[in-house]
Amino acid sequence: MNDNFTQAGFKISKKPGYGKKREMIIGQRINKTEDNQFSLNKKSWLHNPSSEIRNKHALIIGAGMAGCAVSAALAQRGWHVTIIERNTSLASEASGNPNAVLMPRLSVDHDIQSQLTLSGFLYTTRLLNQLQSLSETFIWQQCGAIQVPRDEAQWQRMLTIASQEKIPATLFQEITKHKASQLSQCEIAHDGWHIPKAGWLHPIDFCHALIEQYPNHIDIIFNSEVSSIKSKNNKWVACNDNENKIYSADALVIANAYSANQFKQSHWNKLHAKRGQMTLIPEVECNTHPSKIICADAYITPSTNNNIIIGASFITGEIDIDIRQKEHDENIAKIKKI
Repeated sequence: MNDNFTQAGFKISKKPGYGKKREMIIGQRINKTEDNQFSLNKKSWLHNPSSEIRNKHALIIGAGMAGCAVSAALAQRGWHVTIIERNTSLASEASGNPNAVLMPRLSVDHDIQSQLTLSGFLYTTRLLNQLQSLSETFIWQQCGAIQVPRDEAQWQRMLTIASQEKIPATLFQEITKHKASQLSQCEIAHDGWHIPKAGWLHPIDFCHALIEQYPNHIDIIFNSEVSSIKSKNNKWVACNDNENKIYSADALVIANAYSANQFKQSHWNKLHAKRGQMTLIPEVECNTHPSKIICADAYITPSTNNNIIIGASFITGEIDIDIRQKEHDENIAKIKKI
């Protein structure tokens, strides 16, 4: 709780208490400074900030899935967008994975995250279908997914969600392990959910398809790293490590993944890096050839470029990208369990 008060701009201290209380906590509101004015307020995303933007020119840091999606959304609304990317091509880091799985995550109490992922899932399927109709090269595989519980406790939660949310069968279906095995063409070890509208896509192709729709509205500066950002003359200025300007614009979007809190204005955002390693098995060497995504603690997808893909390890606080046999073994063991 103290962290919440500190983040909101209070200085917290302990003082002698009164009555039978030995101590009490005192909070003193400190003056707003440049460092704390960017702190996250409760549900601040629900309130549109006052704006004097007239030129509708945005600067976006990062050219992965997030940066490209925001760029396309702004371009669709008449904005001109300039993306700054530290690598030499789109989707060069985590967004460069060979595939990305699209499916929602629901909770028993249908909380904000659950509502967001379900709405986002439905929106994104429509967006992907639209992109597929517009692009000659972009294809996404809406093959459906089988979600298997990792243990009995999770299965009971899944049953509760299905019974109380009244989710239409077009989105979620409870199925037996026999039916799941038929649908996926694999031997499934437990009853689960069938999510017919789920699917997977190539993130790099997705990024290119988005950018290609707006050639006159989106520019990209590659091989340039932003070290600091400044506000000057009602514009945001992106600078390199020599404090020289790379570019400036009326609005700024930070979309560089785990590095998003590297700036003075965003360091309050407590992001944590997580390492993830996929396992690729040539389909000719694999005795399992799923026709659907199958997931629990790990997931396996239908063949992608002649590889069966299993993912992924999930290790907090690590960002190195060396390949580890231990994580391959763990990925495969999790898939064998389901």
